Amino acid sequence: MLDEMTFGEFIAVKRQQANLSMRELCRMTSLSPSFFCKMESGKRPAPSGETQLIIARALNMTEAECIKLFDLAAETKRDGTLPYDISNYINSDDDIKLFLRKAIKCGVKGADLLKLI
Repeated sequence: MLDEMTFGEFIAVKRQQANLSMRELCRMTSLSPSFFCKMESGKRPAPSGETQLIIARALNMTEAECIKLFDLAAETKRDGTLPYDISNYINSDDDIKLFLRKAIKCGVKGADLLKLI
């Protein structure tokens, strides 16, 4: 069921599982109720990566749940935005960017890259 959710639906479910009202989560994150209402209803795209982390921490998300959160958030952008954790990793090191560009140029696919690791 969690696999078929949108970003907003995922946040709403995790909030409900944590037995938090929207107002309580707003207080914990210093975000407005209208922000959460629009986000949970899908009327606004996901917030910045830093804000995603604040929400994840407030909801005590596991690592797997954070990954799901980041992936769903990127999907709301609909512009090729990468998940927050991945973009942070790529942007943290010029060698990673070079490596990925060389992999693209050589036509190396994900399965082959996984074999290298």
